Amino acid sequence: MLAAAPPASAAVVGWLNDVNLGVYADAVVLYGYDSLNALCAAKEQQVKKMTNARAVQMKLPHRELFVAEWKTLCGKRRQQEEAMAPGGHSRSAADGRHKMQKIDKARDPCEVLRHVPTPCTLGW
Repeated sequence: MLAAAPPASAAVVGWLNDVNLGVYADAVVLYGYDSLNALCAAKEQQVKKMTNARAVQMKLPHRELFVAEWKTLCGKRRQQEEAMAPGGHSRSAADGRHKMQKIDKARDPCEVLRHVPTPCTLGW
């Protein structure tokens, strides 16, 4: 009886099944890509080398599909990671709260301090 795959390996196996490449799951995990983090940390050249390795023996159309699906998977993961700030807020929202509007100081010196109550902003 086979032991259950560790959760990280299960994620790789699940992803490979989702993209119809589950037949290579054991070989990919044994090659060292036993988590989605490990898989997405790899460079494209490393992934291509793995798909062509004797230990994995992917057929050419499957290699091309693997690389295309790998790019999609890792691109989505990077976007999700970039969208989340350490405090759990999206970076774009956090950046939006702190961005100051670019102002031409030569045109109106009061514009520089528009966000702070000053005689300029209070209309004195």
